[in-house]
Amino acid sequence: MSITAPPADIAIPTAGPSSAMMARSFIGRVLFYVLMAVVTVFFALPMLWLVLAPFDATPRLTIKIPLFTLDNFRILFDNPYAMRSLLNAVIIALGTMIIVLVVGALASYALSRVRIPGRDALLYALLLLLCLNGVALQELPGAGLRRSASTVTWNA
Repeated sequence: MSITAPPADIAIPTAGPSSAMMARSFIGRVLFYVLMAVVTVFFALPMLWLVLAPFDATPRLTIKIPLFTLDNFRILFDNPYAMRSLLNAVIIALGTMIIVLVVGALASYALSRVRIPGRDALLYALLLLLCLNGVALQELPGAGLRRSASTVTWNA
């Protein structure tokens, strides 16, 4: 009886990944999830502060369990200038939203249908602007806002 090689279409079992490779893969996954948790906390803490600060009796730039109160809202609603300012802000925000939606829809339709020189560079620049938020943009040198210890003023 002679021994012949197995046919080429039959897979020959080989040894699995070594234990060192499995450990490295496991450590890599753990480090990835730890990094994602740190990034999530980095972005979630300011949002948590935004939610908790209005209900705090003495809001500060720290995150702590607040002494819950609704006095801040009572003071706001009792101030006629604040209510008028809120109404103006809502009107401006709605108008801006409508203008941006109409112009954005028309521009996106045109950019999706027409190949113009520089189209890809324009799309990448728009994508970059989506990644930056208003707080990051206002901190650019000469962006127009100046902060002091107690006030935020507009540079003229």
